[in-house]
Amino acid sequence: MLPKTMRAAVIREFGSLLKIEEVEVNRPGRNEILICLFLIRY
Repeated sequence: MLPKTMRAAVIREFGSLLKIEEVEVNRPGRNEILICLFLIRY
């Protein structure tokens, strides 16, 4: 089951800074994959 939103690193325009935003998760289309990464700190 996919979450409805997730945090993503986004660049909205060329030359702008990378921002962390909450974005909608769309179901992957044909020949696409969705990759979710998790950080575990020790």
